[in-house]
Amino acid sequence: MSLGRAAGWFFPAVIAFLIVGSAGCGGRDPAFLLERGARNYRAGRYDLAFRDFRRAAELDPSQGEGRLWLGLVLWRKGETEGALQSFYEAAALRPEDPRPFEYAARVLGSVGRWREARVALNQALQRVGSATPSLLNAIGVAAAMDGRIEAARAQFAACGSYAPALYNAAILARDVFRDRSAARRYFEAYLREAPEGERAQAARRALEALDEEGAKVSPADSSVSATRAALSSRSGDRMKEARAALGRRAYEEAALRFREAAEADPRNADAVWEMAKVWDQRLLNADRAIESYRRFLRDFADDSRAVEARRRLNELSARPPPLRSLPETPPENILKASELQFRKPEKRQPEAAQAALLRGNEYLARADYDRAIFDYRRAIELDDALEAAYFNLGLAYWHQNKDAFARALFQRAVSARPDWAEARYMLALVYQREGLWIKAEEHLRELIRIRPDFADAYAVLALHYADVPAQRNQTRAWFEQYLKREPKGRYASAARAWLTRNP
Repeated sequence: MSLGRAAGWFFPAVIAFLIVGSAGCGGRDPAFLLERGARNYRAGRYDLAFRDFRRAAELDPSQGEGRLWLGLVLWRKGETEGALQSFYEAAALRPEDPRPFEYAARVLGSVGRWREARVALNQALQRVGSATPSLLNAIGVAAAMDGRIEAARAQFAACGSYAPALYNAAILARDVFRDRSAARRYFEAYLREAPEGERAQAARRALEALDEEGAKVSPADSSVSATRAALSSRSGDRMKEARAALGRRAYEEAALRFREAAEADPRNADAVWEMAKVWDQRLLNADRAIESYRRFLRDFADDSRAVEARRRLNELSARPPPLRSLPETPPENILKASELQFRKPEKRQPEAAQAALLRGNEYLARADYDRAIFDYRRAIELDDALEAAYFNLGLAYWHQNKDAFARALFQRAVSARPDWAEARYMLALVYQREGLWIKAEEHLRELIRIRPDFADAYAVLALHYADVPAQRNQTRAWFEQYLKREPKGRYASAARAWLTRNP
């Protein structure tokens, strides 16, 4: 259960069918073509609908409603860039209508382009003229998926008692900020607003888990001094690991270790300060830096570094200038050809495509990723139904650290086949590398549900939570599940070492 599970709430509800007038008839009447295209769209005849909407646009270039329909059809056909171009053209033709930007945001979110989705949603918000909770919630989710956690939390808070935002805020509090009391408060508020809502059962399970977790982490030792000594020792170990990570320029790992040091010993001002500096100066993540500086000022207001913390907090919190109005044409980066656009074959050639796929596999095995990419693209353009070529192309991009391309291809594979375990696993690894652990954990947990024998999923979850005291029992269970399935696997030694240290 994660923020990603609330996928249906990421964006404002989209009008199911656009309203089209019906005047006249015949293949040269734009209104007739739009009406017929709408019928074809509803019936799932997307190729016919596309021809009708494109012809209507040719006959009446000023028809913005037709551009909206055309964008929807292109999206259904998997042509992301074409869909976006149509929505942005519709936005230019309908300067008061927020829907083109809402549609564009849905498309961008579906392929993981969350930063652009936030821009589109903010453009829609400008046109709506009032801060509707559904739109604010959508902006919050896009911000969270883009790694701007503090901004996401602010957006959810601005939604008031809007149920989806309460649920999303609970997930953030639980999974990102590790604040069980806040998570409980939000889950309970959600259940008050939507006792029979779509996420009501999940919220109740979350509350039960929080109760169980609280019982497990309650200190059994009545000796306060002994407990503090143990926490201080753990915190010191994490500080050493964090500074070692800094020396290796592993800045994300360093920030995580500093955070764990601060959680182990809340009196450790150095851990919070160092964490803030890493987010600020090394990772250039303003939201995380703001969050850390605020934590430092809250807990260590008398520290001599508080003055510097306030100065940086003020600089980082300065509001950006308002978004400019929509240009006459869509942004250039939307219109340019995407590396993930493929020429459709006039006639599929399965045998030639299979040969290209096998050549790509040979290059992939030799780590010759550019040549592998060439052959995988060739395979797709020979047979665009060859799913293995899309997946293997994603692997090649993954090895090149081109996460945006890899993510889009793995998302395509999971959408086409939700039970494709390897694709879901690789998608989780992409999200993990991008710092979007909420989404990564969602897919790993789903993978365990649909393929309980997929050992590596247990290991990745366990390794992520290995140093989180509140997750010790769950981590132990994950490592044991991994070893049960892969006693000689690549994570086996790490699993046994952790289990030995944590009997």
